Amino acid sequence: MQHENTTAPSLAQLSQADLSALRHRFRAAHGAQAIARVLLEDAADLGALLEIRDREGLLSALACCTHELYAFHEAAYYDAVNPDDAEGGAQ
Repeated sequence: MQHENTTAPSLAQLSQADLSALRHRFRAAHGAQAIARVLLEDAADLGALLEIRDREGLLSALACCTHELYAFHEAAYYDAVNPDDAEGGAQ
Protein backbone atom coordinates (compact mmCIF):
# COMPACT_ATOMS: atom_id res chain seq x y z
CA MET A 1 0.00 0.00 0.00
CA GLN A 2 1.40 3.38 -0.98
CA HIS A 3 1.01 6.50 1.12
CA GLU A 4 0.49 9.90 -0.44
CA ASN A 5 3.06 12.57 0.28
CA THR A 6 1.28 15.51 1.83
CA THR A 7 2.14 18.58 3.82
CA ALA A 8 -1.30 18.71 5.44
CA PRO A 9 -1.15 18.21 9.22
CA SER A 10 -2.78 15.16 10.74
CA LEU A 11 -5.75 15.62 13.06
CA ALA A 12 -3.48 14.97 16.04
CA GLN A 13 -1.31 17.96 15.05
CA LEU A 14 -4.20 20.44 14.78
CA SER A 15 -4.85 22.95 17.54
CA GLN A 16 -8.30 23.18 19.09
CA ALA A 17 -8.97 26.38 17.10
CA ASP A 18 -7.91 24.70 13.83
CA LEU A 19 -10.01 21.64 14.62
CA SER A 20 -13.02 23.82 15.41
CA ALA A 21 -12.57 25.74 12.13
CA LEU A 22 -12.24 22.46 10.22
CA ARG A 23 -15.44 21.14 11.85
CA HIS A 24 -17.23 24.41 11.00
CA ARG A 25 -16.22 24.19 7.33
CA PHE A 26 -17.17 20.49 7.18
CA ARG A 27 -20.65 21.30 8.49
CA ALA A 28 -20.96 24.16 5.99
CA ALA A 29 -19.99 21.86 3.11
CA HIS A 30 -22.29 19.08 4.31
CA GLY A 31 -25.16 21.53 4.74
CA ALA A 32 -24.58 23.07 1.31
CA GLN A 33 -24.64 19.63 -0.30
CA ALA A 34 -27.85 18.66 1.51
CA ILE A 35 -29.60 21.92 0.65
CA ALA A 36 -28.57 21.66 -3.00
CA ARG A 37 -29.87 18.07 -3.12
CA VAL A 38 -33.26 19.10 -1.69
CA LEU A 39 -33.54 22.01 -4.13
CA LEU A 40 -32.59 19.83 -7.09
CA GLU A 41 -35.07 17.13 -6.09
CA ASP A 42 -37.79 19.76 -5.71
CA ALA A 43 -36.99 21.24 -9.12
CA ALA A 44 -37.12 17.78 -10.71
CA ASP A 45 -40.52 17.09 -9.15
CA LEU A 46 -43.27 18.39 -11.43
CA GLY A 47 -45.44 19.23 -8.41
CA ALA A 48 -42.75 21.40 -6.73
CA LEU A 49 -43.26 20.33 -3.12
CA LEU A 50 -41.56 23.36 -1.55
CA GLU A 51 -43.35 26.63 -0.91
CA ILE A 52 -41.72 29.74 -2.37
CA ARG A 53 -40.85 30.93 1.16
CA ASP A 54 -39.19 27.57 1.95
CA ARG A 55 -37.21 27.62 -1.30
CA GLU A 56 -36.01 31.18 -0.58
CA GLY A 57 -34.96 30.15 2.94
CA LEU A 58 -32.99 27.20 1.61
CA LEU A 59 -31.30 29.36 -1.02
CA SER A 60 -30.36 31.89 1.68
CA ALA A 61 -28.87 29.12 3.85
CA LEU A 62 -27.01 27.75 0.83
CA ALA A 63 -25.57 31.20 0.14
CA CYS A 64 -24.33 31.46 3.76
CA CYS A 65 -22.71 28.01 3.65
CA THR A 66 -20.97 28.60 0.34
CA HIS A 67 -19.83 32.08 1.41
CA GLU A 68 -18.09 30.56 4.44
CA LEU A 69 -16.37 27.97 2.27
CA TYR A 70 -15.38 30.52 -0.38
CA ALA A 71 -13.93 32.92 2.20
CA PHE A 72 -11.81 30.17 3.75
CA HIS A 73 -10.46 28.91 0.44
CA GLU A 74 -9.84 32.44 -0.85
CA ALA A 75 -7.73 33.19 2.23
CA ALA A 76 -5.87 29.86 1.99
CA TYR A 77 -5.14 30.48 -1.70
CA TYR A 78 -3.93 34.03 -1.01
CA ASP A 79 -1.64 32.77 1.77
CA ALA A 80 -0.23 30.06 -0.53
CA VAL A 81 0.39 32.51 -3.37
CA ASN A 82 1.75 35.29 -1.13
CA PRO A 83 3.73 33.55 1.64
CA ASP A 84 5.53 36.78 2.60
CA ASP A 85 2.23 38.49 3.41
CA ALA A 86 1.12 35.57 5.57
CA GLU A 87 4.19 36.11 7.74
CA GLY A 88 3.58 39.80 8.26
CA GLY A 89 4.41 41.15 4.81
CA ALA A 90 7.61 42.36 3.22
CA GLN A 91 9.74 44.66 5.34
